[in-house]
Amino acid sequence: MKKMDEMEKSLTLKSIRVSWIFTGGFLLVWGILNYINGQGQTLPMVLFTMQIVVALISQRILAMKTGDNESKRYLIAMILFTIVLFVIGGLLLYFLN
Repeated sequence: MKKMDEMEKSLTLKSIRVSWIFTGGFLLVWGILNYINGQGQTLPMVLFTMQIVVALISQRILAMKTGDNESKRYLIAMILFTIVLFVIGGLLLYFLN
């Protein structure tokens, strides 16, 4: 199997970025339309939110692998923030229903 050269890697990365932005924008618009139509928090908005969280966490993990010690602190803060958001969301869902 032939290894990709730098130009192929760059083109692949740009294509993945465009695809990610399109998917994220589509899910965001779909989630907002569902919310406006009175359906509340729906699957597209949950997928959009999780896409952002996974992207941020994976970015920090990859930065940690390169030796960036600052990223470990950000990663722990993001994980704690995500857990707090899940707890608050669960409590709101429990008490508002």
